[in-house]
Amino acid sequence: NCLWDNLDKFLKADHKEHLGKEEAVEFNAPYGEDGISVLQREINLLKPKVIVFAIGPREKYRASLASAFSIDVSLLYPYRPTRQNCVNDISSLLGLKDTIVLWTYHPNYLSRGKLKDSAYEKMQLFLTPKET
Repeated sequence: NCLWDNLDKFLKADHKEHLGKEEAVEFNAPYGEDGISVLQREINLLKPKVIVFAIGPREKYRASLASAFSIDVSLLYPYRPTRQNCVNDISSLLGLKDTIVLWTYHPNYLSRGKLKDSAYEKMQLFLTPKET
């Protein structure tokens, strides 16, 4: 099974522009009696084995991701994708048990930046079961 989901779920009222940083952070923040975000609710419902955040390193998306998991945005900075390290495992940082969580660039950027093969190889390494 495969699921495609977006961290940015809404466009502005004119349907042409994505939410700004402050709006995205507010939308992705935890809410309700259980104090969890929309994204956390989706994860709890779907119980994925692998999550790939193909959002790149932009500040807006780092802030949205941090908001969704109630972590300080500065904790994400060392794990952001770079040209030299285009896929990173952030599973332990987000506290998701039994789920591999990878952070990389948007697929278009990986292709344009000639990082697609490198990203594919790194993802394979992260997704290959470890011998115990």
